[in-house]
Amino acid sequence: MLFVGEDTLSPGQDLNLLRAHIGIVFQEQTPFPMSIFDNIEFGIHLYEKLPRLELESQVERSLRRAALRVSDLTAFMYLVASGVRYDQQGALGVAQPAHAGLRHRSASMAGSEE
Repeated sequence: MLFVGEDTLSPGQDLNLLRAHIGIVFQEQTPFPMSIFDNIEFGIHLYEKLPRLELESQVERSLRRAALRVSDLTAFMYLVASGVRYDQQGALGVAQPAHAGLRHRSASMAGSEE
């Protein structure tokens, strides 16, 4: 199976990197028992070490891309993920892989400028 022109089944494939680029949203939401911020930061932290302000910006951008509708996004990020409404948990499921999409798109764009 090919993804962005690469064989996903090849023995040399970095599965962690592949999983960062391909997100799966399950019908039943199962956020980690931690804050919304920590749920999204967890995936970012696997691949990048960012300063706190940039990390907060990336998490907020991922939540906005997931079309999460809340009046105060900054306060919302620090709520326990399992305690928010079901539709908000669904948006969180979309926001988690949204970060990988941001980074992949950025890398692709940077590569095309060379």
